[in-house]
Amino acid sequence: MEDLEISNFRRAAEIGSQRLQSGRKEAVIMPNAIKVATTKDLPPGKAMAVSVGNKSIALFNIGGQYYAIDDECTHAGGSLSEGEVAGGVVTCPWHGATFDVKTGEVLSPPASDKVSSYEVWVEGEDIKIVL
Repeated sequence: MEDLEISNFRRAAEIGSQRLQSGRKEAVIMPNAIKVATTKDLPPGKAMAVSVGNKSIALFNIGGQYYAIDDECTHAGGSLSEGEVAGGVVTCPWHGATFDVKTGEVLSPPASDKVSSYEVWVEGEDIKIVL
């Protein structure tokens, strides 16, 4: 039985975030989850830039749900965390391109390429991004 549990644990680690059940115990595995802020740092309707290694990521709180996308607009490099946020859409402060904060998709020009989006986990008050 123990070998089966170890095998299941390894498989879950390879797949990514997944819940394992073993009797009454449950484990949650979060690969590469990096703490970037706390919930106190980011009130609803606001955004902030966080650094992970050499990458700048825009972190958003939309109604208590947290989202993360690359902070650099694909048009001319404006900081998306400094843009206006309304209804899950951020507007680049430089030239007005808009992006979906959940998916990173471009919603209006002048940008034509999406930005990367990242999975966000909240553990207690810690906000973590999965790279």
